[in-house]
Amino acid sequence: MAPFFTYMHIKVTRQDGQSALRLFYAMEPVLEDPAEGESLAEVEEAAYALLRSHVRAIDDSEDSLLLTYLETALDYMEALTNRILGLSDVVVYVNRDELKRPFVVHRVQDVLRLWKLEYRSLDADSVAPWSKPYKMFEPTLPDVVISTKLAGLSDTAIAMESDDKTSFNMYLELTSTSGLTQILCDLEKLNEASGAYVNEGENQVVINTFNSTSILIHSATGQGHNHERGTYRWKIQVTDSEEDPSTNYLYFTIHNGTDFDNIIITDRYPCYFDLSKYEDAIGSTQLYATDEEDFARIYMIAGTDLMAVPRQYRQAALLLVGHYYNMREAENIGSITTEVKEGVHRLLQSVRQY
Repeated sequence: MAPFFTYMHIKVTRQDGQSALRLFYAMEPVLEDPAEGESLAEVEEAAYALLRSHVRAIDDSEDSLLLTYLETALDYMEALTNRILGLSDVVVYVNRDELKRPFVVHRVQDVLRLWKLEYRSLDADSVAPWSKPYKMFEPTLPDVVISTKLAGLSDTAIAMESDDKTSFNMYLELTSTSGLTQILCDLEKLNEASGAYVNEGENQVVINTFNSTSILIHSATGQGHNHERGTYRWKIQVTDSEEDPSTNYLYFTIHNGTDFDNIIITDRYPCYFDLSKYEDAIGSTQLYATDEEDFARIYMIAGTDLMAVPRQYRQAALLLVGHYYNMREAENIGSITTEVKEGVHRLLQSVRQY
């Protein structure tokens, strides 16, 4: 099926660390040991000096104004070349009809991470509120098989972190500890290639004393104890004074909200998405709104680092900053400024994305 070309709503916010001055950094600053390279202050001063020299500023009293002009120049060049300049947080809003077929996303390039997909949901009154209208898709887990001796396993604060690993605590809730002699808890992960669950090795917990009916059996909140996304299960062997050991299982999934059949290609331009099975994966229509507009939203980190953009951008930025600096009024009467605009267009024509 051919991809669907559409002009969808894209929100781009340049990250705080991507100062517009990075466009003129001579080298990556080495802050830990300035002796190995220029410090951040030195690199920024060199960038300001270049801007002052270009506009013939007398001193540094107008540096904040020059930075504003440079940021404005970046925004203009982004629109002109259809590129994201500087690492940015990107949110792509997709209409419901657009999800039903493959589609491509223009303007977004150099995707560093695609980390969340949400759908427009209903609240308790079956109304789609605009204050908090979106939810993550959570896959259906296998049925829980648990002994009558156990009230179950309760999981607390399972959440994906920025490093694509999860942090959570797992508790064993017992209806009664009477007669229990030992509980063995083994954490196993599904091997998707073989379909078998594999023991996680060091994650076996042996419980011999029962001072409480609520026992912490696993904590993955410390450094090095987080788990990759995937399907897991606890294998729980219960031994008491009257019966033979019984084996019980509880399943759970660590995911990033996109656990369904899909095709997402971000290492090409334009990005390619096939999320046609997303709505079916969500399931009941009672979960999501019937709105067509902005039915789903995709979160990405994308954009070319300002230190890595082609040199045409640097020269075009200087032309624009010089123009803004010398033309202080909203309108210019009695002269023609077409040549400045044409110069910028000609510089950036070879690096424009279509």
